[in-house]
Parts: sequence; structure tokens; C-alpha cells
Amino acid sequence: ALLVAACFDRDGFARMLEQCLALGLFALVEIFAVEELAHCLPAMEAAGPAIGDDGSVRLLLGVNCRDLRTLAVAFDRFAALAPALPQHWPLVAESGVGNAAEAAAVAAAGYRVALVGSALMRADDPAALARELLAAGRAAAA
Repeated sequence: ALLVAACFDRDGFARMLEQCLALGLFALVEIFAVEELAHCLPAMEAAGPAIGDDGSVRLLLGVNCRDLRTLAVAFDRFAALAPALPQHWPLVAESGVGNAAEAAAVAAAGYRVALVGSALMRADDPAALARELLAAGRAAAA
């Protein structure tokens, strides 16, 4: 389930996260600014570990660099927010990753997952682009 932090107040977010996890869904918490993390953090910490005892993903933390009101992409948001993000959750770079250099940059900043659907849809050879993105990300994360 995608939980966009900007859509919830603190209590609403906590209730929605609790319901997602109770239903066995994993939650991708999406933020655009560090201030949004502040009102989600207590419920995320209370939810327990991001990875379950069985190895299943329970909770991911994503940064979206696309402004959903204007659709403008600010790629530098990933690096700007990375130092403030809790590193004990798998971090997701959402939107704006379209080439190997960008995949390497987000991986080097601590993101372990990147959403790259738009880039793959625009690519002449999506499989080749996927291989390039994976290779660049893995090399930078190593």
C-alpha cells in the first residue's frame, strides 16, 4: 500500500499504517520533505522492523522527487533528504531516475530501491536500460 504522508495527519497516518500491516500488506511511506517524515516517524517506529522475521518486507520509506501538483522533478531532493532519513528502513527513490548515472547517485546516497517505470516506458530497449540501471546501482552501493 502506498501511504503518501502529505495526505494524512499524524493520527490518520498511524491508523492507516496499522491497518495495512494488520492486513498483511507492506507499506511504502512516501514523503516529499523531511517535515513529512516527522509526523510519520512515531507510527513507523512503533510498527516494528521493516523486514519481518520471515524475510518479508513490511515497511519501506520512499522519497518522491516529483511534485505531484506540477509534475516537476527535482532530482537533487534525493541527496538533500538522504542524511535525515532513518537508515534502518529500506529507502526507495521514487521518480526521476532515468539513467545509469542517476541510479548510481541514488544508490550512493543510501537508497536501495528505485522506481523507474517512466524511464523504462520511454526506453527504446527497456531490458537493456534495466540492466544498466541495476549494474550502476549495485556498483555504487557496494
